[in-house]
Amino acid sequence: MYLSDDSPEDLIDIIPYIVSIHGKFYNMTEIPGRPGCYEDKCIDYETPMKYLREHGFDGYINSEFEGQRDQQDMGEEGLVDEVEQVRRHHEMLKRLSG
Repeated sequence: MYLSDDSPEDLIDIIPYIVSIHGKFYNMTEIPGRPGCYEDKCIDYETPMKYLREHGFDGYINSEFEGQRDQQDMGEEGLVDEVEQVRRHHEMLKRLSG
């Protein structure tokens, strides 16, 4: 298990120097009661996106789908639609970036 002492607030001082961020995600699921809105329940995106938005982040966020790692041995028929997962991630990023 990986534990980190980092917190989203640590971004504030370095935001002017950030050009690109890897936005990893595992499984984008629809938020209950909010059709068309998605989240990854494993990763807190709301807090860091709030700090990025409030402190003028002007870079890129790369969508990096990691979910296939636990599915790759199940055969092609067991894989999720990766393009749809990225589309859902983009919906979330757009919504959270304001």
